[in-house]
Amino acid sequence: MNDLNRNSSSEYNSARIVLPSSHANLKAPSQDHEKTSFALYCRSAYKNKLDIEKQIRVLNKYADSKELVVHNVYIDNGYSGMSFQRPGWIKLMADVDTRKITGIIVTDLFRICRNRFDLYVFREYCIQQNIKCISVNDIMSCSDGEMNDLPQDRCEMMLVDLILGSLKERSKTT
Repeated sequence: MNDLNRNSSSEYNSARIVLPSSHANLKAPSQDHEKTSFALYCRSAYKNKLDIEKQIRVLNKYADSKELVVHNVYIDNGYSGMSFQRPGWIKLMADVDTRKITGIIVTDLFRICRNRFDLYVFREYCIQQNIKCISVNDIMSCSDGEMNDLPQDRCEMMLVDLILGSLKERSKTT
């Protein structure tokens, strides 16, 4: 999975996944939380001000408890997780591209997207680019290739790894 940019036509990244295009030239940020600028990302498929406000409270409480620096809050209220064509997400990815943001905190993984495969692609992108990604309610974080998550998610991710690895090998031989 060498190329995860939004213009890629690879099988690993369909046009619906919005990721920064110039990530190949980026320098990896420091691993210190003090030097990481976090974004809080909130999404609700239905326009639901109370749900968004609750997500913001949970994320701010988490960031405060860990003494994390929050750069900005990105909100997509009334946007489905089935598409990455969301204004808040696009702005967040633009800030990741310019390295204003080097960490993302969400309440749960489905705030990022609803599709497991797209979530896997995003997870791989974060690992490759040294972007810290924390899902508060899923007890998951990734950076430096480390995953701390629920056992069932780990099994699912390992299964996806095996399937993708098998597909890669098969495509090399044909």
